[in-house]
This record gives sequence, C-alpha cells and structure tokens, in this order.
Amino acid sequence: MKKLLIACVATVMMASFASCAPKAPASDNGSSSAPEASSSVAANEEDQSSSKAEESSSDESGNASLGTYETMEEYAASEEVQSQIAELKDTLADSGMEIAITGEGNKFIYTYTFAEGIPTDGMADSLKSGLEGQASTFESLAGLLKITVKVDSPVVVVRYVASDGTEVYSQEFEAK
Repeated sequence: MKKLLIACVATVMMASFASCAPKAPASDNGSSSAPEASSSVAANEEDQSSSKAEESSSDESGNASLGTYETMEEYAASEEVQSQIAELKDTLADSGMEIAITGEGNKFIYTYTFAEGIPTDGMADSLKSGLEGQASTFESLAGLLKITVKVDSPVVVVRYVASDGTEVYSQEFEAK
C-alpha cells in the first residue's frame, strides 16, 4: 500500500509540473528548456491554455505582453495557474491527496496534503528520494519562472503535509 501511494505521488507530481510550468515567451519560437519527460504534456497544455495566456497577458492586472508577472503570488493566483490546479484537483480527488499552489516572495510552492487516515510516518525518506530523482525537473521549472515572474532567484518548493498540517517532507529547488 505504501509503495503504491508513493508511486501515485510521483505520477501526480510529474503531471503537476507539466501543467503548472510557466509558458515560455512567444519569442522563443516554440523551443523549451523543460525536460523531455514533461515536454509532450507541456506542449498539449500549452495548446489548451494559449488563449488563456493571451487573455492574461492583456488583462487589467498590468501583466507585460510577454506574460510576466510582478510577484510570485500574482502568478500563483493567476487564472491560468488556478484553472490548471482545478483540473489537477479533480484528478487527485480519489487519490487521498490534495494539491495547492501558492507564491511567497521568490518561492513557487506546491503543497500536497495527504487525506486523513493515510499513514505518513516513515514516508520522508521515500519522498526525499523521489524528489531528488526529479531535481532537474524542478530546477528547470525554477529557470522558467525567471522568464515569467519578475523576482530574483526563483525557488520551487515541494511540500508534503499530513492531514493535521504537520510537514512530512519539504525540499527547495533553485535554477541551475
């Protein structure tokens, strides 16, 4: 059961990176520095959200035409990110896990919360191992955030918390 849950977490994590990754500016002619593992999913998401990106780049919040945001909080709260998170929440509905994305200062934070009744004791080592295996993905995402959000040294944070709010494991990733 524990291994199945961790496998589910890893799968959900990969899906969330692809769907919530910032889109590269239009001037890059479709090239991307995202890892190959998520590039096809990201391409599909980009097609689906291109009209949303255009809307958000010209809306009243003052976003620049390249889709840049002034703060990480503004980007995390954007219609684009929140609509993608809503889709992920639907996907996670039966998994015993919820996701939230927030921004604080220079941090873009993924918070995965395990449902009540899911044992989290002893999971930290497995979660750490899984996150270390995906470090390049998170570092690439942090690099893309440099293009999308006007903050110095963006950091991607992945947090896992138990249903009572206690942190099971957390790790931060900076662009390399």
